[in-house]
Amino acid sequence: MKLHKLSHLLLFFILLFPASPIIITGCSSSLFARKPGTLSESELNNILKEITVKVLVDDKEAASGTIIKKQNGFYTVLTNYHVIENAKSVKIVTPDNQVYPVEFSKVDRQDNKKDDLYDLAKLTFSSETTYLVAGLGEENIKPGEKVFAGGYVKGNLQTTKGTAKLFLNQPLIKGQQIAYDNDIQQGMSGGAIINENGYLVGINSKLAHPVLQTDFRYLQGEQPDDKTLKEWGNYSWGIAVNLVDEAAPDLALFPERVIRKIGGIPAKVLDIAKQSSVQIKQANGGIGSGVIIAKDNDIYYVLTAGHVVENKQEYQVVAPDKQVYEVDNQTIRTRKGLDMAVLQFRSSQVYQVATLGDYKLKEQFVFLYGWKGEELNHPSLFSVGKMLARENREFWAATRGYELAYSNEGYPGMRGGGIWDTEGKLVGIHNYAETDILGFSLGLSVERFLFYQKADFWKLPQSSFYIENHPSPVSNVNAIGISKPFLPNLVNSNGYNLLAYGIKLWRIGDERSIDYMFNATIKDPNLWQADYNMAFIASFYENDSLSLGALNIINDVIDQQPTFSRSYLVKALILEKMELYTDALDALNKGIQQPVKQKNYDFSLYWLRGEIFDELQQYDEAIRDYSKVISINPDSRLFYYKRGLIYSRQRKLDQAIQDYNQAIAIDTTFADAYYKRGLTYILKRNIQGIQDLRTAKQLYEQQDNTHTQEYQKLQNLFTFYSIPLH
Repeated sequence: MKLHKLSHLLLFFILLFPASPIIITGCSSSLFARKPGTLSESELNNILKEITVKVLVDDKEAASGTIIKKQNGFYTVLTNYHVIENAKSVKIVTPDNQVYPVEFSKVDRQDNKKDDLYDLAKLTFSSETTYLVAGLGEENIKPGEKVFAGGYVKGNLQTTKGTAKLFLNQPLIKGQQIAYDNDIQQGMSGGAIINENGYLVGINSKLAHPVLQTDFRYLQGEQPDDKTLKEWGNYSWGIAVNLVDEAAPDLALFPERVIRKIGGIPAKVLDIAKQSSVQIKQANGGIGSGVIIAKDNDIYYVLTAGHVVENKQEYQVVAPDKQVYEVDNQTIRTRKGLDMAVLQFRSSQVYQVATLGDYKLKEQFVFLYGWKGEELNHPSLFSVGKMLARENREFWAATRGYELAYSNEGYPGMRGGGIWDTEGKLVGIHNYAETDILGFSLGLSVERFLFYQKADFWKLPQSSFYIENHPSPVSNVNAIGISKPFLPNLVNSNGYNLLAYGIKLWRIGDERSIDYMFNATIKDPNLWQADYNMAFIASFYENDSLSLGALNIINDVIDQQPTFSRSYLVKALILEKMELYTDALDALNKGIQQPVKQKNYDFSLYWLRGEIFDELQQYDEAIRDYSKVISINPDSRLFYYKRGLIYSRQRKLDQAIQDYNQAIAIDTTFADAYYKRGLTYILKRNIQGIQDLRTAKQLYEQQDNTHTQEYQKLQNLFTFYSIPLH
């Protein structure tokens, strides 16, 4: 590590945690999208092709691996320990023939018996490219079921079809439990074993007809008799996914199991969420989530994200008991500019209706529930996190058309899933999550849904709701009983393991997350993601010395990854807090110049630049940036409003009114827009201004926003000028 970078890190760490000991230990999404149910052999082979990678040991083709997880821009690949046991370097070749160096480590048994290691190893690599992640099967394969396996033989992918012959009640000493008659050849070790539904049930580990049978021992040491040994020698052997979950708890492949084991508030909320949550199945095979919020006779109403049902195709609801119900498209309720929707289905079965939390959310713990992947039987995910304080939500949520920003881990299939408080009340709907970098999930509140219901927009029977208005009283992490993530071994863990642990701590608001990110950079000086995360976290603090340390770190990130545009955004946020506006503009200009890799790319660079131009009273430049944001995100009320404010300052009153009109057309409850349009009309001596001010006052009061500066100014206007309320 360069000396100047180490000094930057040490200074930053001391500033952030002046009383914390410094520990120096040596110098996610599922993207599995397909139609549910049994697949054709061709479809299964395609899945094997997409989730299987080639493993290079010391630059020589050695074996295979299986992509099992993506989180925060890192992919995890599972392979066999015997493949990398004596390796000096390991690389993988992805299905698109890209070569990536990897961090590699063995998977220890939890009792740490060094002579009895499972034949498992984890490989991690970073990539901005989207690769398919294996869908995980929660149930073990049963004898007689068809299995399909893949792997690389002499550089070429081979796939085989066969039948599961045995599933041992206890694993063999190296972890094998699945016996199957597929033709597994040299080089296929670490490759995937999938069932007829395309779900990963294990990985290849041991070939048939081994020369030595010393590994045919049970974990406790017993060895089968000669007849059994002879039979077993005819089979190929694999390690089950469930054993991987047990052996590598840090991977959290099935996190609900951990929650139920620990119990407490999270387990209770999980049970409540599962009883009211549904999957929304799309005709194209995609899956979203939703929550049952009301019932009227045999009609159930489901709240979800608007973009889950935006294409008006055929939809089905998969209820908590796995019953499937058709959705009548004519009954789907949506609203332009609001990423929320209500759909309905009929059933004579009794399903739990969620209790709605109608109160203003503060900085508090919340739970997110939905389905990780975009297929019917994918395991669900229940994640814990913290809601951002209200003052921090504008940048991360409001600019994208949402209200809520929270640290919970989210995946594509969870869109429309419920956000729950610590009492099990539904307080929001999840809409979006950043999965490639450390970032927030975004959503809309139940309070906003109920506001529109009271305005008779959703037109649901009011008596069908269960509503509670009191906030969740539990805010202490210890009182909630949130389990800490599995702690990696500080001596043997690689940089990525420490970074992953630090991210998990950050999600539950544990400030020690920085400790582990710091140690990750010491372990691996090239792990720029750890540096980025530390700078990202520091950008929330109001401290000039800390900001200076974070600025040095983010500059190191930019030196290593100059095309990663989000680094320029974080740098500009830090500089803006330091009131170094010219330097902030320079950072944003460089970020905007980076190549665009996604169609709907991040518009935050333009938004922040517009804000700074506005602050510097460079109004034409600010208008140009806000116009760019609107071209990228035309349904965001906020940027029409902000551009209208600048037109008002320039006394371009007609243009200002046009923008306020657009903001109100997108959201007819936007009180600020009515207030500013009212003032603008009054400047034009238009009587419409009085009605707008009345509407704004009414909306502020209905939305319980009477504490805002805008409302106080409005109240003073009504009092001073004796404006009648009606």
